Amino acid sequence: MSVDYLLHSDGAPQREYARQAAADGVITYSYSTDSFQWIEPESSIRWTSTTVTKNPQAADSQQANYIDTIFGFIDSITGVRFQRVEGQRGEIHLNFVPTLVNKRFKGNFTDGKVLDPVTNTEYYGGVGYLNGYGQMYSYHNQAQYGALQDIRAIQTTILETVGITSPNGNASDPAYSWDNTLMSNYGGGLGSFGATFFLTADDQAALQAVLGAPTGPSPGGAKTHVQRIKEDLMLGTEGVVDTFKLVSKGVILKQDSSTQYDDLGPIFNNYNVPYIANFNPGEGDKILIHRSLLNPKSPVSKASKKLAKPYAKTKLTFRQIFGDTYTTGENVYYNDAGKILIDTNGKEQGLTPRNLPNPAGIQGQLAAFVDPVGPETIPFQGAWLDFFM
Repeated sequence: MSVDYLLHSDGAPQREYARQAAADGVITYSYSTDSFQWIEPESSIRWTSTTVTKNPQAADSQQANYIDTIFGFIDSITGVRFQRVEGQRGEIHLNFVPTLVNKRFKGNFTDGKVLDPVTNTEYYGGVGYLNGYGQMYSYHNQAQYGALQDIRAIQTTILETVGITSPNGNASDPAYSWDNTLMSNYGGGLGSFGATFFLTADDQAALQAVLGAPTGPSPGGAKTHVQRIKEDLMLGTEGVVDTFKLVSKGVILKQDSSTQYDDLGPIFNNYNVPYIANFNPGEGDKILIHRSLLNPKSPVSKASKKLAKPYAKTKLTFRQIFGDTYTTGENVYYNDAGKILIDTNGKEQGLTPRNLPNPAGIQGQLAAFVDPVGPETIPFQGAWLDFFM
């Protein structure tokens, strides 16, 4: 598999910097936090169209988790150790640029309105900078799919800081899509944003071309993943049988900057579910759903032995669905936005009984976003799922 298309000359200075930084086997990394804010010197600017943010936004707990988890994964697939440093600028430093910030609104959920978003025009990315610096817009809790946008942006920015480029130096190269690389501007075969948000096989191979492959035996064995924090990022490990346990569903109905409005009312973006990626059923990976999530309780539900008892003998039935018509009677769906949704409503319209207050809509029955290994066009299988208690 040739990944030369991701190693365009645009990234040559960054690749040289990354290889020099990795000469001792370790690349340190950092990002701005509440206790450490780094403003990159303008000497790092590579192109005149590039700017350096003078107001880096501290990573919140979810964003910090995404960065650390992604670097941990890259550590596992390359010949380099990635080590976070505190209170100083690492050999790679990432800054969030505050942007698309909803202005404070007045009123309640029924009459509240949000003014036009504030859009920052600062350049984001890594190719525009030298010396391992990269910056990206911050969307978490600011927009629908905001966490997914952050997860994608962290990865593409890391790729750029080590010299991985857009396809042949052109993100709009029509020969490539997200099914090939995150560095493309084009969606995958299904055009699904939520089902493709992690490093592709080509992205990983390009990282190995720059940083080397790991030495020693593959890890093997088995690993169980359980959501630790709100909107946790959970990644499978190469060569390991990964089991992902879903123990929550829904969204947090909180009047804050994560709430947007359309003609029908509020859109809540403060999810209480994990993002699962590098999920590889070919290696035996599986997703287990706590039986208590079959309870129609909404918009937030956590694992409960009491709520699970009525469903002790319920069998999982599954359908991959395109569009928003959940009336076929299965109790678990995977939709074209990469969402695992729990249906407690049988063949009635919607996912929850109409007499149950559910201002979050179908998001109240959302249990996870999942990006399986491979192109979006590979059908999602019910055999990859099961219930547990």
